[in-house]
Amino acid sequence: MQRRAFLAAISSLPVVATVAAGAAAQKPTSSTPTKRSIGIALGGGSIHGIAHVGVLKAFAEKGVKFQIIAGTSAGAIVGVLAAAQLPLARIDQLARGVEWPGWMSLSWSGKGLMKNTKLRSMIDTALGGRSIEQLPIPFGAIATDVASGARAIIRKGSASAAVDASCSIPVFFAPVNIDGREMVDGGLTEPVPVIAVREMGADIVIGVDVAYRPGEDQFQGLTGVAFQTMHIMANALINEQIQHADVAIRMNLHTLIGKDNSHDQLIAAGYAATMRAWPALAPMLV
Repeated sequence: MQRRAFLAAISSLPVVATVAAGAAAQKPTSSTPTKRSIGIALGGGSIHGIAHVGVLKAFAEKGVKFQIIAGTSAGAIVGVLAAAQLPLARIDQLARGVEWPGWMSLSWSGKGLMKNTKLRSMIDTALGGRSIEQLPIPFGAIATDVASGARAIIRKGSASAAVDASCSIPVFFAPVNIDGREMVDGGLTEPVPVIAVREMGADIVIGVDVAYRPGEDQFQGLTGVAFQTMHIMANALINEQIQHADVAIRMNLHTLIGKDNSHDQLIAAGYAATMRAWPALAPMLV
């Protein structure tokens, strides 16, 4: 979408952006200023995650360059493409092509109903088969060790496997084996990975929350109850963990799903929310 279309959409979108100024703004200055590293944490939210593309576009317009990127679930998909420094137009195109459940295929592992074969193929092709270590920007995909319940930041090895693990909702998807550990959805432990970005060394951390909210949809049947349970848990974790961000960009996006040009509207919402948060972030970058 062109910049003019984004700006035209800003005033009408049902977006909520909250900003929290944190530790980075309070760090003491020295006589010899040093450039502080900026990290971004892209949260999970299934199709809501396409709003991350709008966030990246807004920061690109402002000239912000990220030194560290981490992502959970849908945020890992957009995040790994950004860490590869693909052109924004290409990230936009690839993000629009990700559909739920369009990437799923049947799995006969006995540990999940489906697997993300097509998602892996897309990531491998887009990155030219590069591993996480070979990406120009340090990247971490958040996953959960299903045996221990521990959160993991996957920072080496196959980028497509790491993203697959981060997106693998238990029961629906088979766990992904990473270095002998069976990994599932990172949203179980860190749905917006602001703590992970801080641990990876960022001085300034921007958290982007695009999660589903409990109560946005009526839930029916067994799968409806399962997803509602995950939304409740994810939002409780986000409310606690997002406080570790220096700037938190939070959006309520579900009303845009299913509308005409919903992808365009989601991207515009991410752009608009970032622009609203910019006044709080800009002084930290001086």
